[in-house]
Amino acid sequence: MPTGKVLRHKQGAEPPHPDFIHLIEAMQQAFVQMSNPDYQPPVLRKHQLDQADHLQRFLRLQPGQFDGRLEALTAVAWLREIERHFRAFGTPVEF
Repeated sequence: MPTGKVLRHKQGAEPPHPDFIHLIEAMQQAFVQMSNPDYQPPVLRKHQLDQADHLQRFLRLQPGQFDGRLEALTAVAWLREIERHFRAFGTPVEF
């Protein structure tokens, strides 16, 4: 069982990449917020729920996957098939 020790940056070790520092700080802040007994998780906005609903319905169709061929006609045909499925569901363009 963990002893509750917090791992720290070891001396002589390479410091975290600067791009990840903001990510690490955000994660630390999120953990502190979640440990608060009064913490309430954020509520998903209706737009996010709509996007998830459209995606789930689309994936249930098991749409064909793009095979990666470089032939333009094959790529265009695949794209049209995907767009047809989205139009059939009435998926808004911004999704």
